[in-house]
Amino acid sequence: MARPSAVALALTLLVGLFVVPTIHADLGVDRQTFQLGKVDPGLETVRFVNVTNKGTSETSVVAQVECACDRWVTVEPGSFTLAAGATQQVRLEVAVGLEPDPGIHDYDVRFTEVTDAASGGTAKGAIGVKLNFFVRTAGLFLTHTGAQGETLYDLADDGTFGFNLVNGFEEGLDVTVSGAVSRDGDSYEVGPVRFDAEPGGDAASSNRHRVQTGITPDSEPGIYELRLMAEWSNKETGETGSVGPRTVHINIGTSAELRDFTATVEGDAVRFTGTIVNTGGTTIEARMVVEVREGGNPDLSRLESDLVTIAPDGENTRDLLWENARESTYSATAYAVFKTAGEGSAFFAEGPRSGETGFVVGDPEADGSPEGTEGPADDGRDLTTTILVAAGVGLLVGAAVAFVALRKRG
Repeated sequence: MARPSAVALALTLLVGLFVVPTIHADLGVDRQTFQLGKVDPGLETVRFVNVTNKGTSETSVVAQVECACDRWVTVEPGSFTLAAGATQQVRLEVAVGLEPDPGIHDYDVRFTEVTDAASGGTAKGAIGVKLNFFVRTAGLFLTHTGAQGETLYDLADDGTFGFNLVNGFEEGLDVTVSGAVSRDGDSYEVGPVRFDAEPGGDAASSNRHRVQTGITPDSEPGIYELRLMAEWSNKETGETGSVGPRTVHINIGTSAELRDFTATVEGDAVRFTGTIVNTGGTTIEARMVVEVREGGNPDLSRLESDLVTIAPDGENTRDLLWENARESTYSATAYAVFKTAGEGSAFFAEGPRSGETGFVVGDPEADGSPEGTEGPADDGRDLTTTILVAAGVGLLVGAAVAFVALRKRG
């Protein structure tokens, strides 16, 4: 067997010294939703999104389009490598076929950070971008005077609720919008509202209307459910269809806040404490929700307290124990979820979130921080120092090995 040269031995030693664990790098995008409106068959619609590596090491990214429908969306590039702090512009193209099925289409484009991409990769974390558009149909979009959350809406002072009817046809439509409002098992009809929708309209067009809900900001406090549906008829072709129902929740005089949130480490457990305060005008049922994140890991652990009943201006302190937490650094946010006491609806509104609370379990630096955990602010300097020392040691050892080998040859 041939003996390795002194130079090869030195290089092997140096390479071994420079192999360091991959540090988890978070991904970020500059936009997470694209509402494209009407897309015409046979034409291309293009948007761009910037993907950024917010971590401290180089990472590989793979893009994937997720949709249980026709593959009309392509992503370029489909995979790429990002240095720490670098940004890649990605092209999102929508190309609808010449004879597509009418409808409203939702696509998710996921950018996943992977390790060992050449061998198929192992996912470490992902972030998504949503694309929404419609093809030769009508879309019903509900508007509001101000949102309190993703599905919780405020009501206008006159008791009306706004909506847009988006016409994706080349012809005009006859439209009827109707629905119902319900609370605690009681329900009554809303509308109908009849109107003409101009052809080719989009969400910014003049096809905007309001419907009288029958409730006002002075109605009995509670969380009301509003459901609206649109039925349309094409004036020229006679084609008919419907959109919906679309459902939102309207809050009148009901609110709660979580105050004095704390996280106390007790060995390998963490005790979360917060006080739910009923700031509305009616008795509520509420619970405390805590979301815990480990270091830079995008995954969340969610904990919920038991449900309690709180009278107006009352409060209740809740306590949650999170057990068997591994040694690491964490952050937590918390909030109250609530609904009117005794309501038949299972919908819970969310109160404002607390500020982020950081805490440490054990000594995560003793054996190295777990993957996905960010160390203290000076970790970068410590890592640089370690690499420089390792390089110096490697050079010395390599030189010594080379010297001994050359002496033997001599």
